[in-house]
Amino acid sequence: MGKNVTFKELLDSFAVKRKLIIAVSLVSALLVGVFGFYNSFRQMQKISTTDEQAVVKKAHIDGILEIRKSQLTEQIMNLEEYIKESLLFNLPILQVPTTQLSFIVETDYKINPKLAIQSPDRTPLFISAYRYAYLSDIFFKNARVILKHDLKETHILDLIEVQIFNNENIININAFASDLQQSSALASLVLEQMQNTVTKSLGEHKIIIINQHSFLRQDYNLLKRLEEYSNILRNLSSDYNNLDNSMRKLKNALASILSLPPIHWGGIIASGVRFAIVGFVLGMIVIMIVLSIHILNDTRIHSVNDLGNNFSIRLLGDLSEDRKSKTQTGKTQEERQEIATNNIIALLSCQIQTLLFIGSEKQSGILMLIKNIADKKSIDIELVDTTTDELLLPSKLATTDAVVLSIQKSVDEFKTVKEWLNLIENFQKPLIGVILV
Repeated sequence: MGKNVTFKELLDSFAVKRKLIIAVSLVSALLVGVFGFYNSFRQMQKISTTDEQAVVKKAHIDGILEIRKSQLTEQIMNLEEYIKESLLFNLPILQVPTTQLSFIVETDYKINPKLAIQSPDRTPLFISAYRYAYLSDIFFKNARVILKHDLKETHILDLIEVQIFNNENIININAFASDLQQSSALASLVLEQMQNTVTKSLGEHKIIIINQHSFLRQDYNLLKRLEEYSNILRNLSSDYNNLDNSMRKLKNALASILSLPPIHWGGIIASGVRFAIVGFVLGMIVIMIVLSIHILNDTRIHSVNDLGNNFSIRLLGDLSEDRKSKTQTGKTQEERQEIATNNIIALLSCQIQTLLFIGSEKQSGILMLIKNIADKKSIDIELVDTTTDELLLPSKLATTDAVVLSIQKSVDEFKTVKEWLNLIENFQKPLIGVILV
């Protein structure tokens, strides 16, 4: 069983153990404070390292974005310049001067029925060669003369379409220009350049023109191409704006990172102090809880008050030398002996003829003192040694007037003491004194 301890006694126990409580609290404060200091330092160091990494990463990303931004700028400028300088895209879409020239390529190939193995038909080869046969420096030079513009080669190529129909051996040339005369001359130039180049490379052959006429047409293909270029230009501009916004946000993020203060030792130390204070309080609370549990569950007897608080007994006095230990600090052995003597004389002043001393002969000093005083008052004293003849206790209690109980301090458990006290109460004998040794 545990003790019935009052709050005051609990506080008194804390006062006795105050050095232990303070020591544990200081150790807890030191450990928690060091942890708080180290944790704050690591966080600040981590933030600093992260900032450095962010700066390096930002510089890398910034370089990539700058390159991409330059590329987009160049693409936008090139496309705008291309549309601006192009003759085709500046023609009226609903009245585009156009010349169509269609012709057939013949190579005089014939099948000889007398031959088992026929020579190969080279006509498809001639037709395929016509597609790009007109491309040469002479062609571009003459085309600029016809068009009366110093156009780039890409702009000249925009004005020419070559279509090949292999199944019919037909080649169709579409030429566009500022007027019908220029478009007709450009188509004829393309045919002439084609025929000369193919003749030089593959050999003699004939062409038969089957259609050649010039007219103004509504060129919806040209409208579609303009729309495609407009969409491309719009997408490039959107990409450029998004990229510019990303770079601006990245610069703002870098500025906020660079504006962060360096490691602040004052803050780290303050954090360590706060943790130390919390550690001190927690350490004190924990040790007080542990001590409270220990005190409440302690089955040992430390003072006569433990008997009074935990057992219903008629206790007339305390014969211990240190009954008033708080006021006897620093007293000599003779002074403490005198106090104990006076206590015993006062307690033996009761009207008793026989006295039973329950204890051990090891307490011979107190026992002899009681015997000397009892002899002077004609009181018979009997001894029951709890270490040897405890079984005689009931018979001795039956023939005595009062009892003195000697208990080994901090050794005897409540259970054993309770058995003695129950016997004393059953025989209705007054317990005139208790000795704690």
